[in-house]
Amino acid sequence: MENQEYNKELHYQKQVRTLKLPLKPNLKVLDVSGLKLKDLSFLSDQQDIEILIAESNELTNQCFKEIAHLKKLKILSLQDNQIVDDANLKLLADANLLELRLLFNPICQTQQYYKLIYKALPNLYTLDDYDQDGLQIHSLF
Repeated sequence: MENQEYNKELHYQKQVRTLKLPLKPNLKVLDVSGLKLKDLSFLSDQQDIEILIAESNELTNQCFKEIAHLKKLKILSLQDNQIVDDANLKLLADANLLELRLLFNPICQTQQYYKLIYKALPNLYTLDDYDQDGLQIHSLF
């Protein structure tokens, strides 16, 4: 009996990690942090997400392609993933993105990191809680 419960839990965790569980249509806020996700392709049917928190996963620069269709996205937190450079980041330029968090990603070690991101996303209000002038801004969420 105990083994059967363990297997059910593993099956559930696998479903959550691959997000085979159905998502509600018209989601505005989604937090998928800590699920060991390797991609965000499961969001392809979503259009209305305004806040996406996907921290502590295994996401790469590919995720920017997978969420580029989220034109209503205002807040995006991808802290603690595997984002190494600004490749594909410009795909988010058409969104109404106000706040981006990328702390604890390899890209943060890039020389002139803030300048690089603000160049790719000139309409961005804050990056990791700092505006384009280097002033600390309290998070919107």
